[in-house]
Amino acid sequence: MSIEVEKVASGHAVVRIGGKRRARLHPVDHAAPRERVREG
Repeated sequence: MSIEVEKVASGHAVVRIGGKRRARLHPVDHAAPRERVREG
């Protein structure tokens, strides 16, 4: 399964999962450190 970031907006990111489905990723939905998320 692959996850591709399509768009980064204020407060969330729109991601494509497996090339088929779209989802919104909010900061509270993941456990990665903020610095790692900002690396892009």
